[in-house]
Amino acid sequence: MMPPVVITISDGIYVPKTIPHYFITALYRDLTIKNPAYIEAKSFQRSTKSIPKEIKLFKEMKEAIRLPRGYLFHLIKRLKDEKIAYEFVNETVTVSVDYPEMVGCLRTYQNEAILKAHKYRQGVIISPCGSGKTVMGIFFLAMTGQKTLWVTHTKDLMYQTIDQIEKFLRIPAKEIGRIGDGKKVIGEKVTVGLVQSLVKYDKDLLRKSFGAIVIDEAHRVPSKTFQNIVEISKAKFRLGLTATPKRKDGLEPILYHVVGQTLYEITEEDLLKENRILIPEVRKIFTDFRSKSADFQSLMKQLIKCRERNQLIVETVKETLNSCEVALLLSNRVAHCETIAKILKKEVPLLKIAVLTGKVSKDDREKVINQARSNELNLIIATQLADEGLDIPNLNKLYLATPAKSKSKVKQQLGRIMRNVEAKQTPVVYDFVDLQVPMLQRHANIRTVVYNELGCEIW
Repeated sequence: MMPPVVITISDGIYVPKTIPHYFITALYRDLTIKNPAYIEAKSFQRSTKSIPKEIKLFKEMKEAIRLPRGYLFHLIKRLKDEKIAYEFVNETVTVSVDYPEMVGCLRTYQNEAILKAHKYRQGVIISPCGSGKTVMGIFFLAMTGQKTLWVTHTKDLMYQTIDQIEKFLRIPAKEIGRIGDGKKVIGEKVTVGLVQSLVKYDKDLLRKSFGAIVIDEAHRVPSKTFQNIVEISKAKFRLGLTATPKRKDGLEPILYHVVGQTLYEITEEDLLKENRILIPEVRKIFTDFRSKSADFQSLMKQLIKCRERNQLIVETVKETLNSCEVALLLSNRVAHCETIAKILKKEVPLLKIAVLTGKVSKDDREKVINQARSNELNLIIATQLADEGLDIPNLNKLYLATPAKSKSKVKQQLGRIMRNVEAKQTPVVYDFVDLQVPMLQRHANIRTVVYNELGCEIW
């Protein structure tokens, strides 16, 4: 009888090369995915010289093969199916700490999600806007009792997370570690890090200093920057949080292979039952914009400069937004945001407007968000980049000024106005649809699919 195969669990899974060759071939097949960038380049007859045809998620080493840790349950199933005896050597890191008692309590669906995450130690929780994703992550890290690295990608999300940790764990902000925005300090219990700063940090410290890692906006893990940070961590617990795992490039398998399988999915129906969200109405505003351009970037340049279309957006805001409401207008171009704001300020001087783009400083952005939460603003005009991490529960109208085509992005944008708060009326989305341009009509059809999936009433 063959002795059991000894498999080491650490930052990844290390399988000895003594395992049967046919089994190694099966692992390689599982962990090789087609590269969407290569497929796209080939379909548009662009050069594929520097683009790999496939993405390999395994690495051959001298005596072992390194597999991503999220593949663990698939590996166990394969071993059992092939009746290969195995045993695990656990070399993951634990760094026990005592957390203060949590403030507040979880809703049923939140509690079920983090109990499952704690039981399985690694994986993904899918949790839509308004479901308390950050709160679940904080309760999870407290439940593990492990020193934790919380990974995010924007300063706003970093500071929002620090505020929430202070609120729910009663750890003073000054005691929470911070890697990013000029700081490089590991906290005694928890550290919040910007991924772009973490890649420059001491890798050995990141590898060994934490017993848990929480990845916010985990759908970004397939990007090399995120992936590299998660893959070096030996933390015993590994949790990914995302509103939607779907990606335009189809690289979701990398998320699951690196972080782990979906452990729990919270749906809009769960939130409706708990009265946490309101399903918006959708009002389609049809434009007369025309263009013969087949290139999306050229098309967008023409679209944002179209006076008639911009005036239609302005008139719609003037007719539908009243002085006691707070609304969000989204465009994917900074210049477009500035143009719309300029026209509105001129035509409706009493309307309180703020523009949020990547140019706005952290302090000014925070000021705008606080003003909106306090109903001191009527309209935030923002780029889609600035929209990420925007947490303003009282937003009740959304103007989609440029055509979004990603289902996950549209759901995220709608989530901004779906949070339920006291006395909030049914939120409304104003979708500017460009029917005269076939490409943009197809994008509008994608948005309509999202509206129908959510059960929105469409006018």
